[in-house]
Amino acid sequence: MSKVFSVPFQSNEDKREASLLMKSEGSCFVYPTETTYAIGCLATDAVAVERIYQLKQRKEDLPLLVLVSSFAMFENYSYPLLESQRQWLISRWPAPLTVVTLSQAKLAANLHKNNLLLGFRHTLSEIAVNLVQQVQVPLVGTSCNIHGKPAAMNIKEATSFFGDAVDIYFDAGTLQASQPSSVVKITAGSDIAVLREGAFPFDFTDLV
Repeated sequence: MSKVFSVPFQSNEDKREASLLMKSEGSCFVYPTETTYAIGCLATDAVAVERIYQLKQRKEDLPLLVLVSSFAMFENYSYPLLESQRQWLISRWPAPLTVVTLSQAKLAANLHKNNLLLGFRHTLSEIAVNLVQQVQVPLVGTSCNIHGKPAAMNIKEATSFFGDAVDIYFDAGTLQASQPSSVVKITAGSDIAVLREGAFPFDFTDLV
């Protein structure tokens, strides 16, 4: 039976229990972000990552997005960018802006099989940030859906996809409709490339 927590947490006891459950090997959970609900796990937990691919019926050659709670956490798991690129990103995060870049080998290898590129986002969601801070590692933050279907905007929609196959649901009510995040690719020595236009508006002439 899945555990459901209302977020923000109603008590410190709920927060402690949630942290322990999230850190259990193989634990998968659904939680709100600034765009949609996400299905996630600790990005260091290869067992849980494999479960998410299976639950979403997602091809394993499609890397999963991870959410960070600070720019410092991002830099701890990514390869260094040029200073101009760092400043461009620092001035824009947190935001619904996903950055695809080279990652260090500190996270679960099956997040990006045969590909060192990985999507990172410093999320605007206070709830998601707090969850990342509780476990002190990035969280997988892929959309809460069966691959190819519309993402869940509330827990009822999320449970229609996954039911009790997910260990925890973090319920923040129904989210406001939003576009998915904008996506750019940034690697040192290359221009910033736009991969998807989305919820983050930016001036294309402002790219480094």
